[in-house]
Amino acid sequence: MSGRGSTSIIVVRYGEEIVSGLSRCVLKHRWTVVDGRVGSPMRQVLQAGARAVVVQVSAAGDGAVALIEKIRRHWNPVVVVAITDDASERGELEVRRAGATAYLGPSAGVEALESVLRQTVPGSIPEPLETVEVKVRKGEPGSKKSKGSRRHGGAG
Repeated sequence: MSGRGSTSIIVVRYGEEIVSGLSRCVLKHRWTVVDGRVGSPMRQVLQAGARAVVVQVSAAGDGAVALIEKIRRHWNPVVVVAITDDASERGELEVRRAGATAYLGPSAGVEALESVLRQTVPGSIPEPLETVEVKVRKGEPGSKKSKGSRRHGGAG
């Protein structure tokens, strides 16, 4: 396991590399990443008490589909999001039959994954903040040439 971020979402990866959108989410939200090829990923997921599990399914299979089936069989209330590193229809059908709550292809970006998790696990991902433009008029506190402002320097 790596990372000490939120335990509400755990990532289980199969394969050497994490797909781009998922890796950016892992860094942004500090999610725990479990290597599904080592040890018992099911036990690590259960011990963490995750509300959602994001499983990266490799083209080779590598046990990811079996993990999704096992999670569904033994722990139904958890959300399982499958992200594949292969954009085939066969891969999508496999993970959906295994019981994945949602499926994303390899080109899914940060926004797509966050959106799915916001919808399926309320409160797990904060809503994006709106950009607000603030204008300061000349002469008001906070502007560069405010009349009553003084610069304080040194130990006066």
